Amino acid sequence: MARISRSCWRFPAPRSVTVIGASLGLLSGYLGGWFDTVLQRFLEALISIPFLVLALIAMAAAGPEAAGQSDPGVLVVALVYAPRTARIARAAAIEIATRDYVTVARLRGRERLVGVVRRELLPNATSVLLVEFALRAGYAPVLIGSLGFLGFGMAPPTPEWGLMISENRALIISTPITVLGPGLSLASLGDRLNMFTEGFARILGRTVKLGNQ
Repeated sequence: MARISRSCWRFPAPRSVTVIGASLGLLSGYLGGWFDTVLQRFLEALISIPFLVLALIAMAAAGPEAAGQSDPGVLVVALVYAPRTARIARAAAIEIATRDYVTVARLRGRERLVGVVRRELLPNATSVLLVEFALRAGYAPVLIGSLGFLGFGMAPPTPEWGLMISENRALIISTPITVLGPGLSLASLGDRLNMFTEGFARILGRTVKLGNQ
């Protein structure tokens, strides 16, 4: 169905969310202090804004030259969901930072901050971050489809499910398949990714609330 609605927009998005959110969260949880306080207040302010409203604000701020391009879309998804990923990564980092091997690595003094985070915290938070990555992979297509429907996504003639629904909504009575086709495809993709996330979390011994975006 239209090359899975331009998948190049979808898979870089959750990857960017995980990389940015995990980096901020692990640093925040490990460092603590004023850095953690300031960063968490900023992230809480972003989380308090409804995700679609925040995405529209970011797309509007990017300007008309960014309309119809994939890179701004990836950055917008990262801006919307990275704060949530950062909160999860921070919670994992706070718990891991109290373990003996992290204390030993810190006391040796041979590893800098980035080294401790990369060698000690990140490997032990991998299971949490993998589940978070899978969860955001399920939410990203819905957000991107919403932006496409509202006219802030990929520009025609690029195939995108949200854009296809928007362009054919006037034909929903005469030719409903033009709307139901991409709509059901988008819903099916989101549902399958959420089911994958739930199963993946069980394999890793984690729990995940799919209703909390």
